Amino acid sequence: MTKKTAALQTKLNRIWAATKVGVRKKKKKTGARRMGGGANRGGGPLSHPAVAAWDRLLRDPCSGTLAHPAYAGTDNGYLARTVEMFQVGFAGATGLVQSNVYPMDAVWSYTPGQHTNASGIVAFSSFNNGTSGVAYQGSSNFVTTPGGAIQKYRPVACCAKWLPLGAYSVRSGVVARGYTTGPVCSSSQVPSGSAANVNAFLPLMQRTDPNGSCAHEVRWLPTETDETYIGNMNLNAYNTNVNQSGGGTISLVLKNVDAIATTTTSLLANGFVELTVIWEWTPSAVTGTGLSSAPKAPMPFNSQQVLSTISDLGAYLFEGVRAVSGGVPGIIEAGARLGVRYLTGGVSEVRQRGASMPQITAY
Repeated sequence: MTKKTAALQTKLNRIWAATKVGVRKKKKKTGARRMGGGANRGGGPLSHPAVAAWDRLLRDPCSGTLAHPAYAGTDNGYLARTVEMFQVGFAGATGLVQSNVYPMDAVWSYTPGQHTNASGIVAFSSFNNGTSGVAYQGSSNFVTTPGGAIQKYRPVACCAKWLPLGAYSVRSGVVARGYTTGPVCSSSQVPSGSAANVNAFLPLMQRTDPNGSCAHEVRWLPTETDETYIGNMNLNAYNTNVNQSGGGTISLVLKNVDAIATTTTSLLANGFVELTVIWEWTPSAVTGTGLSSAPKAPMPFNSQQVLSTISDLGAYLFEGVRAVSGGVPGIIEAGARLGVRYLTGGVSEVRQRGASMPQITAY
């Protein structure tokens, strides 16, 4: 090696040594990856699979997978989904022409924590300044059927929707939806059969849309009162809880909605109310069903902690599973639904109805 080459090599070695000393390795981030939302971060309620399943059911009672609620205590029951249809009408008019269309007002309200054969629903209507008497009524379904398998029951999730019918050319009026933490009225305020003003109930509603312009749905949320079981009044075994005043309540108010004259004195609103409720129930020994029951450990989070994760209560109540959040797929889905809404007036925004009881869907 010549002197010149040796000198060059020495110089290169010095540069290389200096470079190695100057290099600083970047510190690798070792922090935990952040979860998608504040409710899940740090092991929040929705990070628990069972709690998250109930949250999804609250958003989509019609087709969501059945899930137990995050209620207090070791109570444990079977799950069932009931679906009922109700029509809203007015009786006592004069001079109607049968089959003609007239505007009608109505209130239909439901408190699942008061549901029995004779209570839970508040309904009344008005036409041409006349008002029908307020009716406090219930329904006979799976959980209230006389001589059935049910000892006691309580609501887990619930949804009511107004489904308009008839030609778009005659569809009229608006549909208001609302949620309240208690019935909109009681027999002590308005005795059964007494008149009530439909307009007075509109301020209680949080969302109003033209009739048929969207999916007129309202979802229910539980209060602490709703965690209490309702005794099957046919067995006379438990307090039926019909007087509780703090149960979650969902309501529909119809204003100037098109109605068909079924006779010269009566009207029937051109549509119907679909009510879906998921119940947790325990079997009756009295009727000899042979069904067993066992306690379970409570979930690590209670119902109020679950509800505290709701960031947009309006979207939760009135959009539910339809609420779209970010992402290209979500934008595409929202655009498709918006197109359906404009083309069909909302009536084609339907979802597949879920099974009434848990069943095997895949192997």
